[in-house]
Amino acid sequence: MKLSKKQRELICSKTYREIRDVAKVNQSTIKRMRDRINDMKVGTLEKILKQVWGMDLKEFLSIE
Repeated sequence: MKLSKKQRELICSKTYREIRDVAKVNQSTIKRMRDRINDMKVGTLEKILKQVWGMDLKEFLSIE
């Protein structure tokens, strides 16, 4: 899956520290989300999206 420009902007709108502190994930997980999102577990991605941005996976995938 390749991220659209708006999806990438959303993910990059928060710093590593902001995401880490809210979602309680480590820096390598955040780097994976930004660079190799295909390698992420779906549950982890859903958790980060829900806690940091308040959206679910369907909403994230519908961003174009």
